[in-house]
Amino acid sequence: MTRFLRLFPLIALFTGVAPMAILYASRHLTHLREGQSGPLFTPEFNQQLLIAGTVTVLVTALVGYIAWRLRESTEYMGAAQDTWLALLSHRKVMLVIVLTAGLSLFLELALIRWQVGIFPALAFYKNFSLLACFAGIGLGYALSGQKTIPLAFVIPLLLWQVLAQFLLVYGLSDLQGVSLHASPITEQLDIGLNSARTRVQVLAIYVMLGSLFLQSAACLIPIGQLCGKAMARTANLKGYGLNLVGSVAGTLLMLLMGHYWTNPVIWLALVCGVILYLMARTARGLRTSALCALALLMLLGWQPNIGVQSIHSPYQMIERVTREDGLMTIRVAGRFYQRVYDLRAEHVAHLENEWLHAEEDYYNLPYALAGEPKHVAIVGAGSGNDVAGALRADVAAVDAVEIDPVIVELGRENHPERPYDDPRVTAIINDARSHFRATDASYDLIIYGLLDSHSALSHAANVRVDSFVYTIEGFAEARSRLGDDGMLFLSFVNLGDKVLGHKIYGMLEAAFDGNAPMALYSEQSERYIFLHHNGDLNVSPEVYTAAGYQEVSAEFAEGNDTIALSTDDWPFFYMPKRVYPFSYLGMAFAVAVMTLIMTGLLLPGKPRRGHLSYFLLGAGFMLVETKAITELGLVFGNTWQVIGFVICGVLLMSLVANFIVALAKPRKLWIPGGLLMISILVGYVVAMFWGFQSDVVGKIVAITILTLPMLFSGILFAGLLRTDVSVAGGLAANVFGAMCGGLLEYNAMMFGYQSLYLLAIAVYIGALLAMREKPTPALTLD
Repeated sequence: MTRFLRLFPLIALFTGVAPMAILYASRHLTHLREGQSGPLFTPEFNQQLLIAGTVTVLVTALVGYIAWRLRESTEYMGAAQDTWLALLSHRKVMLVIVLTAGLSLFLELALIRWQVGIFPALAFYKNFSLLACFAGIGLGYALSGQKTIPLAFVIPLLLWQVLAQFLLVYGLSDLQGVSLHASPITEQLDIGLNSARTRVQVLAIYVMLGSLFLQSAACLIPIGQLCGKAMARTANLKGYGLNLVGSVAGTLLMLLMGHYWTNPVIWLALVCGVILYLMARTARGLRTSALCALALLMLLGWQPNIGVQSIHSPYQMIERVTREDGLMTIRVAGRFYQRVYDLRAEHVAHLENEWLHAEEDYYNLPYALAGEPKHVAIVGAGSGNDVAGALRADVAAVDAVEIDPVIVELGRENHPERPYDDPRVTAIINDARSHFRATDASYDLIIYGLLDSHSALSHAANVRVDSFVYTIEGFAEARSRLGDDGMLFLSFVNLGDKVLGHKIYGMLEAAFDGNAPMALYSEQSERYIFLHHNGDLNVSPEVYTAAGYQEVSAEFAEGNDTIALSTDDWPFFYMPKRVYPFSYLGMAFAVAVMTLIMTGLLLPGKPRRGHLSYFLLGAGFMLVETKAITELGLVFGNTWQVIGFVICGVLLMSLVANFIVALAKPRKLWIPGGLLMISILVGYVVAMFWGFQSDVVGKIVAITILTLPMLFSGILFAGLLRTDVSVAGGLAANVFGAMCGGLLEYNAMMFGYQSLYLLAIAVYIGALLAMREKPTPALTLD
């Protein structure tokens, strides 16, 4: 237990340093933005830093002192938890395995969803929250041999994390917190940290990430340890199978939470309830945890902004705000997202508002350019502004495609023109790629609304909402749904020094067989519009000039050779070229260093050499799983339901592999090892040369090819586990390997997603070679 307490001063230090880093970064950014020539460190600013630094030192010292004073009582509670587990019947031990495995998965997904709702920057640092949770679970499994279990600390640590993050988010002014307001443009276009703005922003974000990493990992360590100790009391494969059953249950439960749009109060109430049930019946531990649980739920239920309605959709935390004019504005994670307009003629005719009239011209422009379209598709329909524009143009039918059901419902209830109530409108809750692949409709006009470009797609997938919408293949599929005289209308606001404009222009050109699109620009709204046509693109200049736009196609016609166009293999829309983003490499380095520090503090000695095979199997599995999620998301749709069920399918495939090994008891694993290599190669060849199709046969082929590697990999893992002396040790090494695989996934940003197949093969070859050095009487590769 005293080893676990070593983490507390470290967490307190990072938690305290975070406000200092944010204060410095915000001051520096303000200095740059305003072009100030005076000194950066003013007496007032120095005083703020001094106060923050003093508080950091005092809090760290206080936490260290409390941890030292409580070492004996915490040792007693940890030993009581171990005794409680030792006295359980075998049936109850099986229940503990299922509950702790399900709890770890559910809490992991809950933390990922909550954290990205608090800090939008996490949507750009893909995998970060997942890696932090993996570190905690892996360390917990590795600690299963220790006699004390610090389960009583889980709820207090959760309270600590929520309180610390709320203080960062709501305790700083908007000006002070500006350093945490990352955007996809600055984060990706400043690759290499080649600007002072990016450097100071990354500094603040890294310190915040370090604090969040330690807090998240520490919460999961006791749960993993309890699970590992419980599995030690069962046969290896039986314990591992129960672990997988619990993991599937935890994932399905979070999917259920997403389906009903529940909020974090519900998620963490379930977590606290299970933890209190699993705790040893020591009065001090139960009382402290119960009080902390009550404080935690009250804090999560606190609404800092009166008049703001918060809804947690399956994708993001949405806030509905009523403006002074009575209309709705939607924010995501505290930042502006969408604004509802009332553009009915009787409403805007008497208003002397040039900006509002410019918005009216924008929403009416597609129909003036396309003539008289009858059947219109709007992707990224949002709360209904584009849909209302179509109805004002008297179209016959509108397919409004929006991936987030909460936004559609908010538009249905709050848009003054009530566009979603019109019988001509069909609201389709799906992603654009999936809709275009599934429908057989032919459209006269396809409008790309301002799609969400940076929120996380789901609680477990690391794919951004529009990653596969803005690709050459995505535009080609949209084109295939245009009629012979159909038009594509795409708008974008911030093009980041026009780099993204070059990408959009080049991708549309490639999707339309080399025919160049038309680009328009409005100086007043700073909005770009890109047009293309299945026939001849003959647009009268009088139409768009009357709306305040001018043609700027020449600005994007040249210079596209140096821009990397987005494809389904390389769908990184905000990256202008294929490089390793240094900000991501820094994050990966920080994750590795913090994991090593935590391991050094908690684990004595060195890991067993035989754990290398488990480690490499975990890394390979993560790479294959990532590729499967990517491909199956394209085939079935990148929605939260699809991604969630794919993850459940992966876990179930591992469970099937566990049953196969338990029944067949294979002594030689070269057969599943060889089949694993063949199955990965088949997937690589199919994806590279043909791609996976979305018809019935194509879906069956995709499921078969993309899940077989997981089956054979699961057989290898279960085969190793069957004869090992420590199931928890093998799982710990496997989870740490999965962390490594999550970091290796960033190679896709340079080489594309298909490269993950080849990388997985190399990792699996290493795992097979490591198995040869681990001979046992019952298991060999020879």
